[in-house]
Amino acid sequence: MLQGCIDASCTTNENCDDGLGCNGVELCNDGRCAEGAPVVCDDGVECTVERCDEATGACASTMNDALCDDGVPCTADSCSATGCVNEPMDALCDDGFCFQGAECTAEGCQGGTARDCGDGNECTTDSCDPAAS
Repeated sequence: MLQGCIDASCTTNENCDDGLGCNGVELCNDGRCAEGAPVVCDDGVECTVERCDEATGACASTMNDALCDDGVPCTADSCSATGCVNEPMDALCDDGFCFQGAECTAEGCQGGTARDCGDGNECTTDSCDPAAS
């Protein structure tokens, strides 16, 4: 097994093997070791992190939900086998107390109506307090 010296002389491909799987298969070419083509790991999914296992030369991918954050606070962001999923969660826009009926859009929570928190007494200042509802 050859370690770190790719320009060595050889008689067989085994004489050139550096034992690393991710830098490709080294070959003996006209008595000289030639570098192999490095393994390229890319599964085409934007939210996965790919790596090459040196022992086997095989690629592995790990899903990373953080790579799918769309910056919209009312979406549930996750990574799937086909890419990012940014699912609108209307419930995150409706506090159930002071504001109701809003929808989650690409711009964030939109629409909805303020709850009528009036007590019918014109001498008081009316406001909605979610903690008191």
